[in-house]
Amino acid sequence: MARPEGLVEGHGPFRNLARELRRIRDVAGRPGYRELAETAHYSRETLSAAARGAVCPSWAVTKAFADACDPTGAAARGVRPLWEVANEASRRKGAPARQRRPAETGAPPPARTRTSPPIGRPRPDPAGTPAQYVYQLRALRAWAGNPATWETTKRLGAWWNLPSSTMYDALSPARTTLPPLRTVKLIVMACLDDDDAAEEWLSAWRAINLREFTRANPRPAAESADGARAPLRVVVSQ
Repeated sequence: MARPEGLVEGHGPFRNLARELRRIRDVAGRPGYRELAETAHYSRETLSAAARGAVCPSWAVTKAFADACDPTGAAARGVRPLWEVANEASRRKGAPARQRRPAETGAPPPARTRTSPPIGRPRPDPAGTPAQYVYQLRALRAWAGNPATWETTKRLGAWWNLPSSTMYDALSPARTTLPPLRTVKLIVMACLDDDDAAEEWLSAWRAINLREFTRANPRPAAESADGARAPLRVVVSQ
């Protein structure tokens, strides 16, 4: 018989996340970690560690844990804010300790270096280039915990299968053109459980794609009734 799971004692982002994962599991009837592993596609050791509260698991593991207990996705959406707090705490914990002040050491102040501030969810830039769009798409997948292609199939059904080779080709760092729109949609849906956020990526793709089309295809002149050629307008629906 499996040993009883120890209590999560104390407070903090990691422990709060672990307690919520255990609550989700309790609501599901407290399935064993071996049973969860078959559905979540992670080892029972990985899932058990996620609910232990010692470290912050990746979002991919956290989401797989929640979805294995609640296939509707509601549990995953509910646990996301706790995971983001725990992930930020983990990021700060892993940062190097601050150096002592120059006044305390007697040494001249070190040269200041420019550092990028922490960023939230990566977003597309409709005014950017195809290569910049692909970079942001890669950043989105990294932000979401590098979800595997099977997560798209699991969420959307077999008709939406995304082969691994297709995803890696779309996200190649050497890519300078936009990936197919359907591929972008599947990658975004694997990373986000938010239709509005997904539409933002599709709208940016359309804007960049239309701009690239216009650049490669100069507008022809239209002939007026008096024989003069007037510029042809491209009408875009709002």
